[in-house]
Amino acid sequence: MQLQFRSARRAALVVASMFAFAACSEDDHDHEVEVDFMRITAGAQTLMVNSTGAVTGGPLALQTGVARSITVEFLASDMTTDALDDHADDFQVNVTAPAGVTFTRTGPFAGTLTASAAGSYNVSFALFHIEENHEDFGPFPVAVSVTAPVLVAQR
Repeated sequence: MQLQFRSARRAALVVASMFAFAACSEDDHDHEVEVDFMRITAGAQTLMVNSTGAVTGGPLALQTGVARSITVEFLASDMTTDALDDHADDFQVNVTAPAGVTFTRTGPFAGTLTASAAGSYNVSFALFHIEENHEDFGPFPVAVSVTAPVLVAQR
């Protein structure tokens, strides 16, 4: 009987140690963030994307051949930018564009979008956790409408 008790006790200690180790390592490397919204700003245009991928304020408007600066913010549920305050260096926005649209990064949460042809496209945006090599928010498709620039006739 004493032998069974020791085995059960050892098993319980091993299981408890595994949970303690897991909790410790999570605390040491806990850089996950709570993001509920993504705000994409391009000039005066602002699009919001919620955690289900629903987009408001779109489509994002581009003109062919014109690089449009964009910034992306990841927001907490109260719409503040607190979500990344402590770990902003561990993250970046990842933008995946189809053929005909190019994203050029100018910072971790900024860049330019340029389209080569008029049309409708979907461009995906995500919060990428660099150290852990995965997305913490998204990717979510955002509609992009590309038009040809308006040419003014010269007289």
